[in-house]
Amino acid sequence: MQAGSPGFVASSGKNFLGTTPCTWKTESRDDGTFKVAGSKIPVFSKFTQALVVFTCEPPSSQTNLYTRKETFRCQAKFQPGTAIPDGIFFVLTKPPP
Repeated sequence: MQAGSPGFVASSGKNFLGTTPCTWKTESRDDGTFKVAGSKIPVFSKFTQALVVFTCEPPSSQTNLYTRKETFRCQAKFQPGTAIPDGIFFVLTKPPP
């Protein structure tokens, strides 16, 4: 995970992943999507897709930067998941939609 400059906080849910640039590894399914079974990704039902949300927050001392999130869907019954990307680059200078 990378951001415009180093030192931004990267997290997934309440789990701190590191300060950018950082590397986080997870297991994947054969189709390249996030593996939910045996992971800490909460699952409510086989029919509802679980989400993996990565958040990048700028230090409070820096102005005109915004918290950004990237969301990926996990596979559920009859619903394909989002492929895990090779990397995530957060653009913090752009306000959220």
